[in-house]
Amino acid sequence: TDAFIFLSRNRIVNPVSSLHASISFDNIETSSLSLAGVDPDSAGKVNQDVCFHFCEGRFVCCGVLDGHGKKGHILNEFLRACMPTILKSKLKADKNPVELTLKETFEDSHLAARMDTDIPAGRSGTTCIVTVLDVESAMLYTGNVGDSSAIKGVQQKSGWNIEALNKKTTTARQEERERIEQGEGRIDGAGNVWYGPVGIAMTRALGDSVMTRASIIPTPEVTKLDLRDELDAESERANGLIVLGSDGIFDVMSDKDVIDSLSNSLRDSFSLDSSCSVLVEEARRRWQNGLPLEVRIDDTTSVVLSFRITRG
Repeated sequence: TDAFIFLSRNRIVNPVSSLHASISFDNIETSSLSLAGVDPDSAGKVNQDVCFHFCEGRFVCCGVLDGHGKKGHILNEFLRACMPTILKSKLKADKNPVELTLKETFEDSHLAARMDTDIPAGRSGTTCIVTVLDVESAMLYTGNVGDSSAIKGVQQKSGWNIEALNKKTTTARQEERERIEQGEGRIDGAGNVWYGPVGIAMTRALGDSVMTRASIIPTPEVTKLDLRDELDAESERANGLIVLGSDGIFDVMSDKDVIDSLSNSLRDSFSLDSSCSVLVEEARRRWQNGLPLEVRIDDTTSVVLSFRITRG
């Protein structure tokens, strides 16, 4: 389809207390919107972005994938179904730390795509960013490959405390560049990684199996954030936002722009669904940049998780 739209509210109605922290979560909701971009040279551009969000026990999970290559959209339709299934199963089993669960989920999803002969996981690939909020431990985990983004914002008395939850995996980072240079690929002047005639703009991805010898890997970088630290000394409660987006959002909006857009909409009594729509439409407006012509607009996708944390 030219536009994938998935708007929903997953809500944990009753407050959930952390077993290891003197805070509780309530008013947890998720929403998402994904719209196809515009390519003046190609009518009917296919949306290669997909997203998901769900609850599994004490975990609230969100994900955004931004496909590339001629058939990245086919790969991503597969991963949109496969990846949540794998992640749910591993979280339900609760055998491993969440960091390991995320790592295994990325790698198992990548392998499942490669093993399915109907899925073009060779010369097509995708970014992938996934957040897992554990409302019992108050820990927020993020796994990432590629150049999509996730941010956190918590409203404190002094204003919104905004923080990036991941680093993009590109050759702009020295450690990533050095890893690629040890493989069989090459890096061009723009920082793209090439293996023969195939090139991509990132150092980690799902799919892109022809790039394996160029040291492109599906293993995510995983970070964790303790949300017990988000309540300042003077606050008993605070509202929070976790926002995931493809580069269609974050290439034209700063982290502060994104939180400002959502917080202003919510302050004006917009629903989370409507606030998410306002954010995506603002990104598309910035791509257009006031020009009267049809300009290139990237696929724009965002998943938003809102919550309230309370001390005690």
